[in-house]
Amino acid sequence: MRVLFSLLCLMAAATQAFASDAPPSEASIRRLLTVTESRKLLDNVGDSMDASMDNAMKAALAGQPMNEQAQKILNEMKTQLLAVMKEALAWQDLEPLFIDVYKRSLTQSEVDGMIKFYESDAGKAVVRKMPLVMQNTMQLMQERMKSIMPKIVQIQQEAIAKTKAAAAANSSGGVGGGAPSPTQ
Repeated sequence: MRVLFSLLCLMAAATQAFASDAPPSEASIRRLLTVTESRKLLDNVGDSMDASMDNAMKAALAGQPMNEQAQKILNEMKTQLLAVMKEALAWQDLEPLFIDVYKRSLTQSEVDGMIKFYESDAGKAVVRKMPLVMQNTMQLMQERMKSIMPKIVQIQQEAIAKTKAAAAANSSGGVGGGAPSPTQ
């Protein structure tokens, strides 16, 4: 009888352990997405892209003056890019993807623990301050990009020059002129 009781206790403990490794429910994932304010965070990313694009275009132009027509073209491009990004980041399209990823990546006990954390004061502070952390990180990354932009431009210019030289060599028949080699 004791052996049977011990086996039943062991089975109950194993069932509990396996239950905690079960995939999370859709309802619990939705709760996690709500307490982490994921939708709001995604909206903030979309809003910050506008400023990021402005900064990137300024950096790419490196102080070169633009006429009104060129500025209009760049503004239209930015508007189109923002529309594409806004469409790609639409919550109604991404939420099911997030739910699927969370289901495949996390267990129910992990989601429960995350919900508990994000409902705590510390978790609420993380959610509240994450946009600021992201903004500061973006500024830091933009500064880093400014410092390497001259190197990137140099590499691009060298590649363009090499490409033009290779095209000119091919059009003149390669080294020594004459007929193209069998590999051309």
